[in-house]
Amino acid sequence: MSLPHSQYDPRRVCVIPFPTLPFMKHKRAAGVYVAGALFAFAHWIFLDACILSAHAHPPADSPYDTVPVHVTFTGP
Repeated sequence: MSLPHSQYDPRRVCVIPFPTLPFMKHKRAAGVYVAGALFAFAHWIFLDACILSAHAHPPADSPYDTVPVHVTFTGP
């Protein structure tokens, strides 16, 4: 490693040390709660998008639009 042996700890996840803040004694617990909140928010966004796409219909007066993909196979 490029760090001096006195600062190296193989149990660390990040090589770059976080700043020492006096009010953040429980950084790991706070990180777990933040990760859980992000997971819950992403899950809610996913379910909301699924529900919205299941109930979304085009307006009645809009013309029918086909999928803009054209695939042709030509033989020799």
